[in-house]
Amino acid sequence: MLYLSIFACMSNRAKVSSSVIPDRIRRLRKELGLSQQKFAELVDLSVNFIAQIEAGLRNPSFKTLENIAKKSGVDINYFFNSNEGELQTRYSKRDLLKKVEVMINQYDIKDVYYLFSLIEDILQRFAER
Repeated sequence: MLYLSIFACMSNRAKVSSSVIPDRIRRLRKELGLSQQKFAELVDLSVNFIAQIEAGLRNPSFKTLENIAKKSGVDINYFFNSNEGELQTRYSKRDLLKKVEVMINQYDIKDVYYLFSLIEDILQRFAER
C-alpha cells in the first residue's frame, strides 16, 4: 500500500499545484480545530516549520507528510488530491467510537462520568461555533 502511495504521489507530482499541500495542511489543522502550536505538537514538528509550510515557504518531504498523515489520522493521498472532497480519514466513525469505548473502559465509573461531562462540554462549545 505504501509503495502504491509513493508511486501515485511521484507520478502525480507534476499535476499537484504548489499551493495544494500548504492548503491541505492548513485545512487539516483547521478541521482538527487546532492552532499551529497544538498541531505542531501533535505531529512532532516545530511551529515555525508548520507556519512556513502553510505559507508555502517550505516544502515538507514525503516522510514528513507521511508522519503528519499518520499522527492526524488521514490518508497520505489527502495531501495530493486537489479535489475539495471531505477529509479522507483513516478510520470510520464506527471505528473511532470503538476506539473511544476501549480507551474509556479502562477507567472506573467515577472517572467515566467526569470524562462524559468533559465531552458534553466540548460538544456544546463545538456546536456554538
